[in-house]
Amino acid sequence: MRKLCLVLLVMFLGLIIIEKVCTAEETNLQIEKRYVELINQKRKLYGLKSLEVDPLLTTVARDHSSDMRDKRYFAHCSPDGATPLDRYLHRLPYVPAYALYGENLFWCSSAKDSTPENGVQAFMLSPSHRDNVLCEGYESIGVGVTTDKSGQIWVSVELAIIDPKPSMAIVAKK
Repeated sequence: MRKLCLVLLVMFLGLIIIEKVCTAEETNLQIEKRYVELINQKRKLYGLKSLEVDPLLTTVARDHSSDMRDKRYFAHCSPDGATPLDRYLHRLPYVPAYALYGENLFWCSSAKDSTPENGVQAFMLSPSHRDNVLCEGYESIGVGVTTDKSGQIWVSVELAIIDPKPSMAIVAKK
């Protein structure tokens, strides 16, 4: 009977842990979607077209947010020197003829202050981040959110327009 109780307890605790992990991932997805909604609302106010969510930009954003959390830094350039554009181009199977790329970051140590509304408001109050949100040239967006056990949040917003064709210089070399 004790073994059965122990097994049931372990299974129950395992389900709680799985539920907490799933809940955190679902919450991060909701936060990411809300950032996209709010940024597109700001763009609409200024007569700009909405940005489309790009899965690759989202992956780049999530990876950068996780890297900042894991290595405890907050910067556009990674400790290894990679820039936002470097991180994106590294994942492409080709070098595009042109790319317009921007990144906005948000970090907050307080769960109550870490809302997407506060993050986008902070972007709009900073001239360079506001320029990214309202840049006419961007077509795509990817948002990556991650948190730690203490409630700190790291948000990366990647904005881009990338030529889908490879650079002629690269094609000529093949």
